[in-house]
Amino acid sequence: MADWPGSNDHRHLADLSGHTREATAGQGRQYRQFGRVTRIPATQIGELARLAIRDAGITSGKLSDSSARRARGRSPSDGAVVLLVRKMVATMKFFIPFISVFYLVGFGLLGASLWNAWRSTRAGSWPTTSAKINSVELDESTDSDGGDTYQVKVQYTYEVLGKAYEGSRLAFGYTGSSGRDAHWEIYQRLRNAEGVNVRYNPGDPSVSCLSYGIHRSIQLGLAFSATWLAFVFGFTLLFWLFSLPDTALLKNLSLR
Repeated sequence: MADWPGSNDHRHLADLSGHTREATAGQGRQYRQFGRVTRIPATQIGELARLAIRDAGITSGKLSDSSARRARGRSPSDGAVVLLVRKMVATMKFFIPFISVFYLVGFGLLGASLWNAWRSTRAGSWPTTSAKINSVELDESTDSDGGDTYQVKVQYTYEVLGKAYEGSRLAFGYTGSSGRDAHWEIYQRLRNAEGVNVRYNPGDPSVSCLSYGIHRSIQLGLAFSATWLAFVFGFTLLFWLFSLPDTALLKNLSLR
């Protein structure tokens, strides 16, 4: 059990009638608490009693109202519990700003994925027109860790009300990723197509896409952000539990 720094002697003497035993002044006095005997030299009795009285809030020979309320129902383990709670609060003051950064990243990723899901779904109700594919390629890049990323890049032109537009969006939220087969299949479909329909925003025909719906890129984004937040929440829960005192164990101890 953690000690309450600077307050053990004060607390032990806060109630002299219940924790002290009679002895001669030359031999000192002793008291027992939780099975441990502590000897106090007689020369220190007066000073410790004065400090105990001050710590207990005794003024003019009686307890103040606030001290009396604190004294009622206080067990010897209260000091350790209070100390642990104070430590927990101090630690949380540092932990909260630290973990908040990870929550912001997670909710940012989740928000972006939901935004792309909404735009990609909404595109399903847009009007369509025929488009000409000018170029299509499967782009492959390698990151610093040696991992390969694949992405289909396409350029197309279309007309709306006699005005020509250019587009390069395969779908809202579509991004490159590992897993070559999925991107290769899209690439092959576009490369072998004789024509393609483009979906455009009726309010702004320059905004267009070739496909729509909750596709693989959006699914991966939602899954990753949800996993990120679940991990951060779990870490927060573990940290909080480790910071708590074991009140159940302390309460159920049978001590003499």
